Amino acid sequence: MSQRRIRDWYEYWDGMVYASVSGGIDSTVMYDLIHGLYPDVPGIFVNTRMEFPEIVRFVRTLPNIREITPAMTPAQVFMEYGYPVISKDISRTAYYARHGSVWAIRRFDGQRPDGTPSEWYAQRHGRWKRILSADFAISDQCCHELKVRPLAEIEKERKPFIGMLASESERRTVAYLHTGCNAYKSRKPRSMPLGFWTGQDVLRYIKETGIPYAKDIYGEIVEDRKGHLATTMEQRTGCYACPLGQCMRRRKGTESRYERLKRLHPKQYEYAMKPLSEGGLGLMPVLDYLNIPY
Repeated sequence: MSQRRIRDWYEYWDGMVYASVSGGIDSTVMYDLIHGLYPDVPGIFVNTRMEFPEIVRFVRTLPNIREITPAMTPAQVFMEYGYPVISKDISRTAYYARHGSVWAIRRFDGQRPDGTPSEWYAQRHGRWKRILSADFAISDQCCHELKVRPLAEIEKERKPFIGMLASESERRTVAYLHTGCNAYKSRKPRSMPLGFWTGQDVLRYIKETGIPYAKDIYGEIVEDRKGHLATTMEQRTGCYACPLGQCMRRRKGTESRYERLKRLHPKQYEYAMKPLSEGGLGLMPVLDYLNIPY
């Protein structure tokens, strides 16, 4: 089914497509499927400067890869717009609430835009209302500036394949159910040929096909007695200093992203914790406020 979606997308755009390659396991599997059919499709890797060094090294071994760098650095984004915290939705709503948007303020008050009570907003946003008084800026612009904007010029000519799974978040599930794998008529057309896959599907594909992946950061793929697959090191990669998703509860005895970063990547950890005024990312006060261990 994924191969069919790839063919449909490639043919619809007369081959003027590209693959967004992050070096993570999802995009690695997608790129393998695409190149099994169309080796001419270029892979575009956006090096945000917050990629794990193992990821950068791995991506540079892949065929037909073009590496691009955003105009802004992560530190510049944090200084100008603010930090992404909790989730993209919460960060975006906090940004607008702090700038006086009534709809955003009402969400944190557990209300719909018209002011009527909403249990959904009360549970999703109301419990995070305290971040409106945080002494650091908050926004969801980080991904836009570091990942979306650098690809804008390319997408004037080529339409993207994106290795996202609909199951990764509620927002992605809703979007996928609305458009399916190939969003031809969306404001920003894109193909998600792995949209219906699960994380287990991705790991099983790698294990059964033996394709190369960033093993130096993910470790081995192992299977427990119930047939559940997992990597022995990182489960997800992405930007190593990103606070998104780090407020979720962890199993007792497990490390936070930042505790693991300190142990395995001390140079990147130091950069993440150093104050913005000293050339770092200034994450310490953010993590302290959100009670994220580091």
